[in-house]
Amino acid sequence: MKKAYGYVRGWKYKGLWSADCKVQAKQIRLYAKENGYELLDIKSEDLRIHLGKKKQRGYGDMDVMASLRKKCEADNADLIYLNIGRHRRNVFLTRYIELFKKAIEQQKHGKAKGIRYIEVPASFEVIAAIEKHSRYEKFDKRNRQLQNKKKRKEKEKENEKENEDQKIPKPEKDDDLSLWKKAHNIKTKQLNNFKHLLKGTPSIYKVVTSNNDLKPQALADLLNKQFYLTVSGQRWTRHNVRKIIEAINSNEFEAFIKIQQEIQPERMIL
Repeated sequence: MKKAYGYVRGWKYKGLWSADCKVQAKQIRLYAKENGYELLDIKSEDLRIHLGKKKQRGYGDMDVMASLRKKCEADNADLIYLNIGRHRRNVFLTRYIELFKKAIEQQKHGKAKGIRYIEVPASFEVIAAIEKHSRYEKFDKRNRQLQNKKKRKEKEKENEKENEDQKIPKPEKDDDLSLWKKAHNIKTKQLNNFKHLLKGTPSIYKVVTSNNDLKPQALADLLNKQFYLTVSGQRWTRHNVRKIIEAINSNEFEAFIKIQQEIQPERMIL
């Protein structure tokens, strides 16, 4: 009886073999039985490219293929594999398939030596199983993306709720703040900078004014140590501190503080 080994083009996802590997093996066993082969073994390998820190394994686990070739030569056996084409692409495996075809051409002309490579067309069941696993991967990845997005939104809502007491309510039109903006020609960016100085407990404004004996660099270190950030979300530097000291000492900010004391007197105590 003729002898043969089977080769399955495998795939791993989350450390587990895809379900179609069993379906491929089933068709190889059926082909061997129908064509009078004694099937010695079936091997599979992960076709992903592994890039280790110390050693680059650019051929995936191609040692499986190499070991099968040696076994086929030792046992004078043929190698049976399925032609699943585009359904599982791999640049290195494609190279092996090219070698398979070249060997088959040599066999036709009586020049081949060693093992025979038998290409079996993949059944509908195999292709369906591969495509099902591909859809599962896409679905699972998309589902995880949506879950992560949902978690981010929930976290943002929690952060908004925590910082709700620190938000300065928007004043109505034609109130003191609107008049102040018009009188001093305050732009949106400057207003946001002023509002940012009142955030936190104690506020950045209180930290700076209560430590006005410190030099800008020392004050920047203090703000960073207490995990305050600038209005743009950056760490403090002596240049940022000089700018806010200049802003705090301005007539515009002095008027802004008076207005805020009327709007939020409880916040101005902090």
